Amino acid sequence: MLKNRMTHWKPGYVECIYSFLIHFKTIFVYAVFLTVFSCSFALGQDLGAPPEPVKKIIDEAKQLKDAGKINEALAVLNSGIENYPGSLHLGTEIYQLLVGAKRFEECLCFIDAMLPAIPEPFRKDVLAGKRGVLLNLFWQALEDKKDNEKALYYLKALAENGYRGTHQFLNDERCKPLQGMKGFYDLINQMRENAGIGKPPKDFTVALTSGDTFTLSKQTGKVVLVDFWGTICAPCIKEFPNMLQLYKKYHDQGFEIISINLDESREKFESFLEKQPLPWKHVFSGKAWQDHLVTLYEVESVPFLFLVDKKGIMRYFDVRGEQLAEAVGLLVKE
Repeated sequence: MLKNRMTHWKPGYVECIYSFLIHFKTIFVYAVFLTVFSCSFALGQDLGAPPEPVKKIIDEAKQLKDAGKINEALAVLNSGIENYPGSLHLGTEIYQLLVGAKRFEECLCFIDAMLPAIPEPFRKDVLAGKRGVLLNLFWQALEDKKDNEKALYYLKALAENGYRGTHQFLNDERCKPLQGMKGFYDLINQMRENAGIGKPPKDFTVALTSGDTFTLSKQTGKVVLVDFWGTICAPCIKEFPNMLQLYKKYHDQGFEIISINLDESREKFESFLEKQPLPWKHVFSGKAWQDHLVTLYEVESVPFLFLVDKKGIMRYFDVRGEQLAEAVGLLVKE
């Protein structure tokens, strides 16, 4: 069915990218090329070593890539897919080549063409990849091409495709020209709606590192900051002094913080807290990006944080710095 819809692409190429997308939680564009104030991580399965015939194809393509012959490398991989349809190893190589060459419009074309045929359980994963591509196109338009209209177009596409984070668009100096353009704040509000502002967040119960249990829905009467982070995430760590100051100032007034660490190494997590004590509640599962809370909230990058008011309603998402301080101050007084 997909082949009939994509007659202008080679069938094997499309089938492989489709197979690759549905097997990975977040596409490699997030891991390598995202140029925003967040630390992003690729999620997915360890494919292990490829079969020997596939390995030979990949090695040949890598030689061409190293020689700067990207199109030739893609042709070799695509030819390999004709013989080994659905190979995740070959699909990974093709996708990485496209993204590495910053051929984001080509990536976007692939994803848009595939979405109608993607089974519902996997659509959210493909959309996550699409958002990554759109975000790169947004920054390209804004920085490289100095095309504010095109940047706003991609911002609109991001909002329409479920993007939630607004911090970078409101605080990055490069986005200042957009903020005076018609429709900009409508898109910001749409992203806030995408995040679930004004609704109860998805509930969860977790074991804390202290040995206690924490249930989000049982925190009625408190203001709760839920924070996903990792020890290699510089923006996450940069926010901790601000969070610590707010915790000391407002904890006695009912302000709580629960931080969910997405590292694999408990030693690295504990070592970090020894050097920089953070006196609030912590969650560490060691499952990193396979943690069930990542799936629950569809976390695509960190920092990922939101504020819940005393009635259990999410009021702020992706708010940091002075805006976070102002938001906490307002909520504890309600």
